[in-house]
Amino acid sequence: MKRRILCLLAVLVLLAALCVPAAAEDSENYVYDLAGILNEDDVSALNDLARDISLQHNCGIYVAVFPDMAEYGYQNIEDFAEAVYKQWDLGLGSERTGIALVMSMDERDYDLCAYGNDAHYAFTDYGKDVVADEFKDDFRSNDWAEGFYDYIRACEYMLTKAEEGDPVDVSYSRGPAPSLTEKLGKSAPIGIIAGIIIAFVYCSMLKKSMKTAKIAREAAQYVAPQGVLMQDEQDMFTHTTVTRQHIEHERSGGGGGTSVNSGGFSHSSGKF
Repeated sequence: MKRRILCLLAVLVLLAALCVPAAAEDSENYVYDLAGILNEDDVSALNDLARDISLQHNCGIYVAVFPDMAEYGYQNIEDFAEAVYKQWDLGLGSERTGIALVMSMDERDYDLCAYGNDAHYAFTDYGKDVVADEFKDDFRSNDWAEGFYDYIRACEYMLTKAEEGDPVDVSYSRGPAPSLTEKLGKSAPIGIIAGIIIAFVYCSMLKKSMKTAKIAREAAQYVAPQGVLMQDEQDMFTHTTVTRQHIEHERSGGGGGTSVNSGGFSHSSGKF
């Protein structure tokens, strides 16, 4: 009962916040759980992680979970996410740069809502889908804390790649696997030559040791006086041969970049 009362109070606070924009610049809050799906320790730990990464990259990373967006008069999760972002005054810097994961539990709808040029550069349309894949599997099993953690870490990765000038997009690739020569560098030719020399020396010594046995003129000289006597036999395993074939996985084609609407937002939404 106490938990339901606290959730109701949180909803009332939200109603006021949606009517009166809050000053996010002075706020330390990045994780808002108005549906009561997290315990206090999880909220605190996730909030600290989101705050540290947000300040490091100057891009706010937010989580906002609601019981039912219909209670606030919204039927579309993207419209609702934009309203939350604007009326709560989320984002960092003069452009209010950031990304928010907004969820409505009753509908099991989510939206990744990005705002600001730097956020659009880091979180492409394809990149948002990659981020969503990180948390949706957790959410399907109601593992909320782990899902939010994966979301925040995925956002950190996207921001880092963007700062390196290589944002994750449709054309993004980790590159082909290096060849053996590239892995070994300049030492590869030297190692091959040394191996040939060692093999040559070993074969020469082996050949020399075999010259002590003279070739007999008659086959009878190879048979012992008492005849052929076989007392035991032995099978020796020398080697096995394994053949491996690399299978390439092709990525489907399509355009990249980020689709930004007239309000300055970009989205990726769906069900969890």
